[in-house]
Amino acid sequence: MWSAFNPGTGMESDTEKRSRVIDELLSDRQISTALFQCIALELEEVGSRPCSLLVQRAIQHLEEGRWTRCHEVALKAREYAWEQLHSGKSWQTVAKVHRDAYGVSGTLVAIATYISGEADSLDNAVYALDLVAMMAGGRFQGVANTFVEAMEADSFSKTDLAPPRVGAAQSPSSGVAPVATRAASVPDGVRPKKAKRDRSMATGRPGSGGGIRRIIMPPLDVFRRDYMQAETPVILSGVLDGWPAMGASRSWSNPSYLKKVAGRRTVPVELGGSYTGEGWRQELMTIGDFIGRFIESHSQEESPTDKKGCSDTGERGEGSFPGGVAKNTSCGEKGKEKAYLAQHQLFDQIPALRRDIMTPDYCALLLEDEEDHGDAESVATNAWFGPAGTVSPLHNDPFHNLLAQVVGTKRVLLVDRKLSAAVYPRPGLMSNTSEVDAANPDLSKYPRFKEIMPLMECELRKGEVLYIPPLFWHHIESLETSFSVSFWWGKRRTL
Repeated sequence: MWSAFNPGTGMESDTEKRSRVIDELLSDRQISTALFQCIALELEEVGSRPCSLLVQRAIQHLEEGRWTRCHEVALKAREYAWEQLHSGKSWQTVAKVHRDAYGVSGTLVAIATYISGEADSLDNAVYALDLVAMMAGGRFQGVANTFVEAMEADSFSKTDLAPPRVGAAQSPSSGVAPVATRAASVPDGVRPKKAKRDRSMATGRPGSGGGIRRIIMPPLDVFRRDYMQAETPVILSGVLDGWPAMGASRSWSNPSYLKKVAGRRTVPVELGGSYTGEGWRQELMTIGDFIGRFIESHSQEESPTDKKGCSDTGERGEGSFPGGVAKNTSCGEKGKEKAYLAQHQLFDQIPALRRDIMTPDYCALLLEDEEDHGDAESVATNAWFGPAGTVSPLHNDPFHNLLAQVVGTKRVLLVDRKLSAAVYPRPGLMSNTSEVDAANPDLSKYPRFKEIMPLMECELRKGEVLYIPPLFWHHIESLETSFSVSFWWGKRRTL
């Protein structure tokens, strides 16, 4: 496409090095400029000729090495695509070609920005690609991941801070990971023949469904029979053994590691408490900014307390997030505004973090009425990262749920789905969320809630996994800086 080598000097300039990185990427059929041209033609076919022409001109400028002009024209194309994305009544009605148009134009903006070599060009290029992943989705999720990894690898090669690479990079194009690609959480032959209850760690108090048992990793058939079929929550230990995220060199308890591998990536962060409260909103920010503004600063204010259920239970090492209890929870005073990276498909966006975890084998299990269901074998994996005091209000999810606690401790309250009437589900689109603050219920306003008290309750600790059956109501509060991973699978169910 263009020459990355300057024979006059015998050396590559930074611009030439970066253009070579891009040239190598675009030699791949799946992300070549030929793909971009095809999308430009599709735009013309659906009547978006202005955007089509802008994309074609940007591609031409790119191929001829005119980075500045490519950037200018691609920005105009992206603005046009943005308008198309927001011209309909709902996000679901947006035509795929308009999402692809945003993907192409945003990728071209990122390429031209990166090659320019100007100050913050890498950060700005990665930001543009993160927007591509979020707004375009589909195949452009993988395109964005590929470009980001190549750009960051080139940058890290100059600083010896390369992120870890284990096996082939994954570039899923949707929010689910096929069971066939999962790594086993433990080798065959080492699973105990019978589920062992760790009585020294039993927790929870009797409630609407009894206490929540803690057991050492059970065999698959036992888990399916005694917990999935019986619709019984349980805390599992041993499932996360072997996760790099739980280890030393790639520990998610270390903020420096997270900032190194993901610090410049842009994510949607929830601000203002729980999503049911006034003032709740979302803001795009980099993970580095999020950690600095809301994790490290809040962690410095967290302090141990002798109140029951609010002790500092986290084991901390050098470079770890401090533990302790939030001052903005039921265990303390109101503090600063909370921020939560909640229910985000972070691992599709950042494969380096996806390689730090493994989908548990239990996610391959299905109940009889799920075995012939088309999407039941897919596993949706989401991240939940925030300081002490972040809250997910009482709600239910339609799938089997394994909540893996990688960093910190969470307090979890649960209610059996059979008692749904007593939790006062909200009307309309938020019918999966309760009107009641489960941690501080107003029993004069919601008298039936008293009938199901005390609720099932537990503390989910670092290294443990909580199984939540479909449609079980759960209220979750972080007692300290917390990073969790949820795995949803099975047939979508309704009350």
